[in-house]
Amino acid sequence: MTNKDLVFLSIAGTLGDLGTCDRKQVGAVIVREGRCITWGYNGAPPGLPHCSENNHGWGWDPDKWGDDPVYAIGGI
Repeated sequence: MTNKDLVFLSIAGTLGDLGTCDRKQVGAVIVREGRCITWGYNGAPPGLPHCSENNHGWGWDPDKWGDDPVYAIGGI
């Protein structure tokens, strides 16, 4: 593992601290050719209550957000 890989892993760990779920906080960094192309962390989608406010009961509303949730997949 290179130093750059370790830096990206460290950033992902730090981003996890921003997660709004009280069960598990996860950060992610998507890297292509050694460069960060996007990042994120887990939690409720914008406009929905946080997990702790509704006992993790929010669901996907296709009328509001489309048919399928979007997932980051390796090999983008």
